[in-house]
Amino acid sequence: MIGEIGFDVPTGNKQCTFEMCHQAIERFLPTAGFRSLSGRFAYWLLLGSTVFKKSPNGFCRWEHERLVVHRISSYCTNQVDPDCSAQVSQQLDPRSHAGPVVDSPVVDSPVVDSPVVDPLEVDRCTGSTYTRSNKSDVNKGIQIIFPEEEGLFVDARCLVWAYDILSHGWWHLVPFEVKKPISVFGLARKAVEWEEARKANPALRPNITFEASCYKVSYGYKIVWDLVMFSEWLRTGRSTGDVGFKHVSQENRQGGWLIASGDASAAVRDLVQSWPTNQSSKGEGFACILRRWRRRYKPPTFAGEGGSLRSRTECLSWREFTGIVVKTLGELGVPVEQAPKELRRCQRRQQIREKVAAFTELNDPAHTSFLDVMMSDSPPSHLMSISGNKFQVVKETETGMQIPPRYLVWAYDVLNHDWWAAVPEDIFCSGLSVFGLAQKACEANNQKIHSLSASCYNCGERNRAHRFTQSCERCEEPWSPEEFWEWLRSRHFEHVCDQLKNNGQPTEECAADTRPSVNWENMNRDHLLKMIDEIGFNVPIGTEDSTYQVCDESIETFMPTAGYRSFLDKFVGARTTRSGVFKKSSDGFYPWEFQRLIVHRVSSCSTTTDPSCGTGDC
Repeated sequence: MIGEIGFDVPTGNKQCTFEMCHQAIERFLPTAGFRSLSGRFAYWLLLGSTVFKKSPNGFCRWEHERLVVHRISSYCTNQVDPDCSAQVSQQLDPRSHAGPVVDSPVVDSPVVDSPVVDPLEVDRCTGSTYTRSNKSDVNKGIQIIFPEEEGLFVDARCLVWAYDILSHGWWHLVPFEVKKPISVFGLARKAVEWEEARKANPALRPNITFEASCYKVSYGYKIVWDLVMFSEWLRTGRSTGDVGFKHVSQENRQGGWLIASGDASAAVRDLVQSWPTNQSSKGEGFACILRRWRRRYKPPTFAGEGGSLRSRTECLSWREFTGIVVKTLGELGVPVEQAPKELRRCQRRQQIREKVAAFTELNDPAHTSFLDVMMSDSPPSHLMSISGNKFQVVKETETGMQIPPRYLVWAYDVLNHDWWAAVPEDIFCSGLSVFGLAQKACEANNQKIHSLSASCYNCGERNRAHRFTQSCERCEEPWSPEEFWEWLRSRHFEHVCDQLKNNGQPTEECAADTRPSVNWENMNRDHLLKMIDEIGFNVPIGTEDSTYQVCDESIETFMPTAGYRSFLDKFVGARTTRSGVFKKSSDGFYPWEFQRLIVHRVSSCSTTTDPSCGTGDC
């Protein structure tokens, strides 16, 4: 039967074979939305394994089409389906161009109250309105269609995108204004109009997630759905937590880009953290951003083209991976330009929870008093420097401040290590908080602040530079007191706990360890590594070839001078001229480590002033 109709049977590589799960002929009859048989096949393939199931004893897609041509021709001629003769009395008249046998949803049916919408549990889509419990800004009722919208045919990918937005409450991913209440069909129609408007005016913001592969229809077809078709897809093609289409081709995964499932989370974090953030990049589309990331990113167990290094069952396809990316951008709850910063905040909060849980498991009564403080979103009234001097993170009059991160981290290091004279006299005054000192440093615009130019307070340390369209923790938007306290707890959790626990008593790592009287060459290497880690932002990841010895004699090269040359300029100059300051040593330190130690040394050597001595009260 397959070989006796049409042109010659095509030859070529063996394709994946499938078994048709549902044999009803109505699935392939022409409708107002689909006049071509090929279009009907593309539509049902979108529903995944509920219609076509992968089977070694089945037929290829083109073979299924030829068999259905036989059936349709017989049905339209004799009103008898050779494969389904027992169901003749229940079939629809093909001349009516009716859709599949599906009960049409009733618009005024009662709302289904369920904490999570699981379309697989909706019996024949008997209701067009669903309810899901989520964040406060999520509509309590998900309206599939309004009465005035019945009869509409809308691009299928727009409908699936709109359903994801409404069901998850991802309004921050919608680039155009929406007047609520709105239905899935209404939002989908607006998405179509927005895409048309962007063709006429490319300056309009792109609908970022709409461009993801998980919303694309394979085989190059543009498919439109009415209410009945969308309801059938919702009933048979969705699982709780799905994003976009689930396509039958995902089960095959022949060729293409694959990534090991175990590497997917790390890959998504890397992608989101490198997402463009500045104004000039807002015209970039989802596909462009992911292509650029894909060229750069090489996971440790990269599957490669065709997945030769990993079993296909252990990998995710590109479509599946983009679905996870869309879900991550949606769950972050902020516009995509702010996603990198929000993801870093989520990671810091997770680190804090893990560290608090570890302390809690110790069941030490002494921990109870300060763990409550560490769990709070507000900093304590005072913190203690390493020599026992009290200082504030933020004063009551400063709670509304927002200051760039680099100034806050530098100010904390100054107050925590008692680097009083490292601050210019016209900036420093007694009683400054971290936010107060950071504000003064920001207003000074780096002038006269020698150590602020060090790599540990700026982007690019350890050659970890990024594109100007991106941001990192060191250059992201200004921090509020809550955000800085969040960073401080994740970065220096144990140290802050010690200070709270000791209630103002000097710690064992007294500030005297870094005073000029100490010979660095005689210091324990572990202690020097601890000094490297305790200042600046998080220690960067990477490697360098050469390591250098720490020399007391070299410190004068980096001290501030009357002509003012920034610390970084002096460091780069000394390294470039090979003036003998850097002495290679197999058990030495990498340049970025060497620089952090010199920041310690320079700030300590210039510290001769007591914290109570200032030009005046602030």
